[in-house]
Parts: sequence; C-alpha cells; structure tokens
Amino acid sequence: IELKAIPISLICVVVYFCYSGILSFLTPFSRQNHLEQGAQAFFLLYSMAILFSRPFTGRVFDRFGAKAVMVPSLLSFVLGMVLLSISSKNIGVFAAACFIGFGVGTLQSSGLALAIRTVSPERIGLANSTFYIALDAGIGIGPMILGLIIPWAGYRGMYLGLALITLLCVPLYYVLPCQGSQRRNEKQSQEALD
Repeated sequence: IELKAIPISLICVVVYFCYSGILSFLTPFSRQNHLEQGAQAFFLLYSMAILFSRPFTGRVFDRFGAKAVMVPSLLSFVLGMVLLSISSKNIGVFAAACFIGFGVGTLQSSGLALAIRTVSPERIGLANSTFYIALDAGIGIGPMILGLIIPWAGYRGMYLGLALITLLCVPLYYVLPCQGSQRRNEKQSQEALD
C-alpha cells in the first residue's frame, strides 16, 4: 500500500463500487424492463467509448491537467447512470453505455496516472498496486451490498442512488489531495495513460 496514492484510490473505489451495479445487475434489470437488446449491445458500446476517448483524454490530461479530465469523467458516469435508471427504450441504454464507458475508461487511466505521479519512481509499483486493490475492492464489495438494496429500492432506484453517490465524488475530488505534486513527471503520467 502506498499512502500517497490512497486519496485518488478512494475516489476510484467509490466509482467502481457503483460500476459493479452494472456488471452484476444489468442482465436482470434489462429482463425486468424489456431492454434485452440494449443490454446485449451495452458492453460493445461501452468498449467503443473507451477506445475512442482514451487518446483524446490522454492529451487533454497532459495539456490541461487532471481536473480537465477527472471532473468530466465523473459527470459522464453520473449522466450514464441516470440515463440507465430512467431508460424505457433500448436507445437510452445505448446512450448510457457510451457515457458510462467514457466515464469509467477515463477515470481508470487518469486515476492511475494521478496515483503514479504522487510518488517517487521507486514507489510506482506500490502506487499501482494500491490503485488496483481499490478498484478490485469496489467491484468485489459492490454486488454484496447492492444485492441487499435491490429488494427495497429496485434496479432503477439502485442505479439512481449510485449516480448520486458518484456525484458526491466531484466535491470529494476537490477536498482530498488527489492532484499529486504540482510539478508532474510527464513521462510517468504518459506511461500510465498508455
């Protein structure tokens, strides 16, 4: 564990906790709401959003800094979760997949770059492992807790609640020391984004 990487890892553990609601419950949600077509295409569109946004967001990160990428990615994830929670047609699920893909994909790569730039070169491995332990914890714990919430909130209520939880990450991002040092190591940040 690298202590300096914990602040950005906390943000990411919350987002991946929320994302686990999609990984675990998208199929039953889509069956219940007759959105099977949307669910079948969800991860294809999600992957395409990541594929097309990563090169662009990496350049924005390097040129304008972390805030220019992290805040929009959090808000994109929130918008995607809201769209998913209110979707009554497959097109809404398609749009949600794109926003969620941009949000999660950008957050993962930029969050890792931030975790790495907080430490000296010999501690990059520890920062990397801290970050990925947090992601795994969010994905692992999420289904257990969310499975308890679904019976009284329903799938739509759960997704809307997860959108609100993610929205709280925006001010949390400003409060926690997530930015790393002001003088970033360009090589380390670029390697993490690649």
